[in-house]
Amino acid sequence: MKNNIKYLFLSCLIFSTDIFANYAHVIGPQVRESYTLHYGITVRQLDLCTDWACTTPFNVFTGSQYVAVNTEGAIPGYDEISINIPTSGTYSQLRLKIDNAWVLHGYVASPFGDVSKSGAYCATGSATIYGTEALAKAAATKETFVWELSKLLQYGTGVDAPGYGLIFYGYRDDQTSIPGYFEKGDDASGSRTSEAADTYTWIMTRDEGNDDLFITTVLKGDYDFGLGMPSTVIFGMTVFENRGIEGDTCSSSDVADGICLESEIGTCNFAPGEPIFDFVVQ
Repeated sequence: MKNNIKYLFLSCLIFSTDIFANYAHVIGPQVRESYTLHYGITVRQLDLCTDWACTTPFNVFTGSQYVAVNTEGAIPGYDEISINIPTSGTYSQLRLKIDNAWVLHGYVASPFGDVSKSGAYCATGSATIYGTEALAKAAATKETFVWELSKLLQYGTGVDAPGYGLIFYGYRDDQTSIPGYFEKGDDASGSRTSEAADTYTWIMTRDEGNDDLFITTVLKGDYDFGLGMPSTVIFGMTVFENRGIEGDTCSSSDVADGICLESEIGTCNFAPGEPIFDFVVQ
């Protein structure tokens, strides 16, 4: 019989303005890019898997649960998902199915920390470019960003076709390749190195309907559920307060990535920043 337990899904926002300062190998800015006030996703499904392709998944959740964080941390009522724990089997990966519409609220102090754009500030819910940070903060409202997944996943993974997948490699020295997939550093093919100091590799794919996003990543430790209830189960996702949202003025490259429309070039636009996944079963 399966065990039904609730676990915290989203962890608190990280407030440090120099969160990257101690990561010498991190790609990305060491200055604040944005202020995240709300970050939310809708989880459709959670599966435990024995390989990256998730060929024989064990479903622990199917439904529709909105989970979110704000500046106080995980939002009560939107911070837990009831999951079914298997009674046997050893699993090494976790796959999430997430709706492609994500809720964002925040503002950009200076788009991508680019000093050449000093004096240009953006706020969620508005296409206007503001002259001060205070104006952008006051104008910011919640907005729903809808991923155009076929463009976001345009490169493929080496296993998943172009338009259907993207691979992000973590910073661990042993996270350099997965048989059949593009290797770490093969940017020409489409592999990426995580910009948010992710320790572990993760793969993004989509369904045929182009409206649901799958994220598969590793569990910290392969656990044999036949041994009984694990002592630690964490299905967590951390959102950097200074990287939870990413904003800039829309460009042609943003259009190609499905972040904004050609008609929006030159106006403010936002997209979700990269989260940190923390999945442990031990």
